[in-house]
Amino acid sequence: MRAPWRRGAAGLLALLVLALVACGPSSGGGSVGTAPPTATAAPSGADEPRPLPVGLDAAMTGGGSAAGQAIQRGIELAIDEINGQGGIHERPLTLVVRDDQGDPARGVANVHELVEGQHAVAVFAGGPSPVVLAELDAAQQLAVPLVVPWATATRIVQNDRKPSFAFRIAANDRAVAQRLATYLARELGRQRPALFVTDDAQGAANAETISQALAEAGLRPAAVERLGPGESDLAPQFAHARDAGFDSLLLATDDATGAQVLRALTALGLDTKTAPVVTHPSVAGPALAQLGDAANDVRTVQTYSFFGEQNIPGKRVLSGYLRKYGGKGPADLAAPTGVADAFDALHVLARALREASDPTSGDAVRHALENLQTPYEGLIKTYQHPFTADNHEALTADDYLVAVWKDGELLPDR
Repeated sequence: MRAPWRRGAAGLLALLVLALVACGPSSGGGSVGTAPPTATAAPSGADEPRPLPVGLDAAMTGGGSAAGQAIQRGIELAIDEINGQGGIHERPLTLVVRDDQGDPARGVANVHELVEGQHAVAVFAGGPSPVVLAELDAAQQLAVPLVVPWATATRIVQNDRKPSFAFRIAANDRAVAQRLATYLARELGRQRPALFVTDDAQGAANAETISQALAEAGLRPAAVERLGPGESDLAPQFAHARDAGFDSLLLATDDATGAQVLRALTALGLDTKTAPVVTHPSVAGPALAQLGDAANDVRTVQTYSFFGEQNIPGKRVLSGYLRKYGGKGPADLAAPTGVADAFDALHVLARALREASDPTSGDAVRHALENLQTPYEGLIKTYQHPFTADNHEALTADDYLVAVWKDGELLPDR
């Protein structure tokens, strides 16, 4: 019987080829007939540093999307600056966004997915306070900083959690109430505001907080009117307020309800000069901007305004925003305080990431936030030790400004 292969030069060559094929490609990516491994290029991206992911859970669609999109844009503008400066220990920051659609349960699930699935080193929260309140337990369980650049419910940050992982660079309801009360009394000389709130848990909390602040300022509400969702006939509420002798309006609602109150005010033959209107920041949204001159002279508490003379960070952010997202001027920034608060918050977080013993450890980042050594000259203020172990509110009532609506634009009240 003949052997299956010949013993000769041709047979030896065949054996050599079979042996090379059996060994497979070289570890350097080479193959039979290519240069040896030492001559091959390293795989693309092998030396690139791994990004540090930052999460954002917010309502990116639906009724609360203006706030979510503003927060996202503020974060993106800050990340552009930080990565342009070399990132965090030469690791770039990247943003991972999840849409909670204003649903607390979805928000909690998103926080878990951002941390456990995407390895986010911190999570930014969105607008509606009920969603953020629901996310607190998840942040505590995961030991990850929950950064709040919009939601104002006081107990999001001022609570009994020790240590707490919630950090806010935004207005809070208690400080807003104090600013509104002192402005009514000292700047407008009013004594009997009618308070309009939403008929829900948040409205009840606002009514209690604002009434207390009014009392501390020597005022008391002439009436407290609760408005249901979509309520269109406000004549009974205004009749009650008029009978109680109101001399001004204080609104703590969403922007759509606030716009409805202003339309009812006009329909009753009143205006914002005879009955001055001051509002919670939650009212300062697109619905009021669309009223045009019907909202003129309405005043609202804000953390920042892109109108008027800008500080150095303000000039950078405004020009960067218009270049990146389009527009001609500050009127084209939707929900501008969300942009400003998120921009400052991301820069403060970046300093903590640089100072943390391990930027991927949520507890280490929390500790760094509470003990920041490097000040940050931000849009709203210069942040010098903005947080401590006992205080996770970076802003106080003294950091707020009052802005006034003029022809659809929200201008600083000089």
